[in-house]
Order: sequence, then C-alpha cells, then structure tokens
Amino acid sequence: MAAELPSTYDDPVQIAIIGGTGLGSLPSPPFKPVATLPPPSTPWGLPSSPISILSYTPPTASSSKPIAIAFLARHGIHHQLAPHEIPNQANIAALRKLGVQCVVAFSAVGSLKEEVKPRDFVVVDQVIDWTRGVSGFQVLPQKDTQDHRSYDNDHGYRGCKAHRSKPVLSPC
Repeated sequence: MAAELPSTYDDPVQIAIIGGTGLGSLPSPPFKPVATLPPPSTPWGLPSSPISILSYTPPTASSSKPIAIAFLARHGIHHQLAPHEIPNQANIAALRKLGVQCVVAFSAVGSLKEEVKPRDFVVVDQVIDWTRGVSGFQVLPQKDTQDHRSYDNDHGYRGCKAHRSKPVLSPC
C-alpha cells in the first residue's frame, strides 16, 4: 500500500493544470505525486476537488530541478459535477491562494474541421463567449488587492496554432 501523501505544501507553485472530461489525473511517471491539499475555502465556496501537487522534471531540462505543478479535477475526483455545477470562480481562487500564475485548462470538445482529429491539442487564439448574465471580469480578492481579468485579454497567446503530435497522455 502506498504511503499517504502530505496534506500541506510550502514551496511555490506557479503552474496549474485543470483537467476536464477524460483528464481526471496526470500519469505517474512522468508526474510524481508530492502532496494532496484539501479543498481550501474561498469567497465562492469550495473548489471542485482537492488540489494535487505534482513534481515534474522536463526531459530536456538543462538542470535536474523538478517543477511543482498543481492539478485540479474540474468535474471532481469522481467526475460527479455536471458542467453547470462546476464552481469555476472557487477553482481559480483556490489556485490563486497557492500563488499559481499560469493555468492550463483542458476541455473535451469536438471540431467541425476534418484536419482536427481526436486527441489533437489545440491552443485557441480566438474565443467567442456565449455566456449570458455572467460578469465579463473575474474579481479575485487577494490580501488588499483585486485581480481583474477580462475575457478578451489574450495574455500574449495570439498567433498560437493547432499542433498535431503524439498523445502525451494515454487514452482513457
């Protein structure tokens, strides 16, 4: 039986991955579990799941220092949350409490383009937001400041294109 993981983690975690349908966890190896943090309370309630802290050493890294990555299961650890039940603001606020600066979120969606095949990883450079009645900004209180992110803020990713490669994660 595997040893219980710590429920605290004190080192900085700047990168997070939010898994969606089909990505409820990350494989070990290459991701090594380091800690499982209980879901922290936020102004919007609890996040979807506990936050896993993983250690990852890129195969092409110039140094052997591993990178800490936070992982959160968007639909919960047992995929129990329907899309309309996901506490998105709580998820982001919980990651923000850890000091996360960059979030990569995966979604399982289809495409109307034949050249985009199943398991392709696509980085979008245009987003059409069809939400109605939802604030156009996310306000995340942190200490004495607030962070405002507009949906139209592309954070420098304009120009990214679809890239087809071998699947990194094995299929479900």
